[in-house]
Amino acid sequence: MSNDTFKELRVFFDGDEQFMNKGHRILKRLRREKDVPAWTLNNDRVRKVLLRSFPNLLTDPKQKSQAARWFILIDLYFRQRWSRTEIAAEQGWSYTVVKNQIRSIIRAGEGKSPNGTGALGRRRGRPRGGLKRA
Repeated sequence: MSNDTFKELRVFFDGDEQFMNKGHRILKRLRREKDVPAWTLNNDRVRKVLLRSFPNLLTDPKQKSQAARWFILIDLYFRQRWSRTEIAAEQGWSYTVVKNQIRSIIRAGEGKSPNGTGALGRRRGRPRGGLKRA
């Protein structure tokens, strides 16, 4: 800080202020270490997960927009390591939406259904059991 700037600041700050006693500093943002699935760093594997989760991606505009949201979240959360709060503020989404979408992406990457109901895809054949008669 130059001497002139220091003198100008003295007009606004008292000598006892911590700011004037060189107590201020610029801190970098703290980032928590997070476990990043390996598939999120590979474009081909990300494409496979998106196509498996959104099979009509190329024809259905709703699935296309949802897949685009997932890709933005994969890029910001896993690759650039933004926090959920930062993503929500930047994209204009609520924190809960971001949290739930990231949970769904992780499930889909593990081969599970995004809503947590089990394996991705339907089981083949007639369901067993059904209603039991008394």
